[in-house]
Amino acid sequence: MSSSTISRLTLHDPPVYSVAKQFPADTLCFQHCFQFPSNPPTLRTSQITSKTYHDSKSPIRRPEALPEWRHGDQAHAGIFTPSKPQKLDTNPATSLPQYSAKFFNTFYPTITPLLSKNPHYRDSLQVIFRQQIQPWHPSSTLTHEAGVAVLKLAPEKFWPFSAALFARQTEFFDANVVNETRNETYARLAKIAAGVGVDEAALLKMLAVSDKPDEQGDLNGGNGVTGDLKVMVKASRLIGVHFTPTVYFDGVEERTISSRFTAEQWEKWLEKNVV
Repeated sequence: MSSSTISRLTLHDPPVYSVAKQFPADTLCFQHCFQFPSNPPTLRTSQITSKTYHDSKSPIRRPEALPEWRHGDQAHAGIFTPSKPQKLDTNPATSLPQYSAKFFNTFYPTITPLLSKNPHYRDSLQVIFRQQIQPWHPSSTLTHEAGVAVLKLAPEKFWPFSAALFARQTEFFDANVVNETRNETYARLAKIAAGVGVDEAALLKMLAVSDKPDEQGDLNGGNGVTGDLKVMVKASRLIGVHFTPTVYFDGVEERTISSRFTAEQWEKWLEKNVV
């Protein structure tokens, strides 16, 4: 195992962003890659003991955190893959909270290019976008399910899909979904995903809920991302995420960062904190 370490910034969206300074580089991954294989890897977390995860068709063993997959040739939902990164985690709530949209619309188009172009940041910082459901907005669950489905089908499209969804967030506010069925909302989300290059039919198939019992007679079987969503919710509960956006730097909540952060404030914060 490499002795090199990373700092990690995690964003929860409604974002929670977190960063971990002492994290083995050879376990670098992006926590928004919910591609659960048949022979799953070991969950790794900078906070809690690792546990094994079963794929979404198997019983969930209540993992202690989101799975962190080894990086490789496959594109991931994270921004980039530094060799010795710190960790910045963000937890935004996709599509619904206006403050998360404000946060994302500053960070993604402005700060992401800065991080990619600066060799120091590129080698020293890992940014993770964690999804955070806000249940008082019922369609929040549906929009986040769509995000998870994009991660499973085309993980490299997750950030572009998130940008497209934030741009049209008002279409999924309460007043604009109250008179449509769940599957109708999924259909609209699938069309947005198709706009950034995701297979619309495959995504809708993964999200759609049947109006018939399954083979075991279950009438409450969920859809193709229900198991993944449970893991995501569990992970957020473990670290106490509530409001969004929330940012974690190296595993500690960074309360100085808010949705009001300008590009200039981000640049000053990065210069001060990324080592």
